Amino acid sequence: MSSCILSSTPRLKRIYLIAGLIIVSPGSRNSVEMNRTMQKYLGDGLVYEAQLPLLCEAAPEQEMTLRLQGASDRNQRLLQCLIALDERGKESLDEDDERSAELMRLEAKVDMLLELVSGLVQQNESMGESVNLKLGAEGVGWEASESPFSVGQQVWIYLHLDRRLPQALKLPAIISEISQQEDGRWLYASFLDQGERFSDLLQKVIFRHHRRQVALLRAGQKHEEE
Repeated sequence: MSSCILSSTPRLKRIYLIAGLIIVSPGSRNSVEMNRTMQKYLGDGLVYEAQLPLLCEAAPEQEMTLRLQGASDRNQRLLQCLIALDERGKESLDEDDERSAELMRLEAKVDMLLELVSGLVQQNESMGESVNLKLGAEGVGWEASESPFSVGQQVWIYLHLDRRLPQALKLPAIISEISQQEDGRWLYASFLDQGERFSDLLQKVIFRHHRRQVALLRAGQKHEEE
């Protein structure tokens, strides 16, 4: 299960926000260093951990310059689509029963169509392996058994953020750090500037993911208590 971590933690402690409760635990030297790395390269605010398909490819500087705007536009469209899908389900709950039932049937058909389209696209698109990762508004870190990259190298990161999206986010980034941590080798990449709109959308998606995880944890606790 993924979890959210507040990256602005004290130097010797890690703060986990779980089901609305703040749990503070002493940090080892390695965990302190990891937290500093996360804050430095992933940005302030919520960071969520998950296991998702990720593919990283080297990007020549000239290619990056030519394709940066197109990639940014695509990423914004995909994030807007994901937010709209989440809002659609929420809005249907506010309608009267008959209309809500009809909306739910239509949404089920749309979901099925999205699944089919996504499956067809992914057959022709390399998804990469599912890896443990930490995603923030300013960058991403992921676990890698080996690294063909070097610090300072420009890369494209293809991240399949949600199975409902037919395409992966294509994130322009620069490798910021390669570090050996308690759970293995981790690569950290800082996103190149894609504009304020992209940053706002990504932060919104991260926050909604966090909110869903908190709701699931609360539901699980309630079920155990019953």
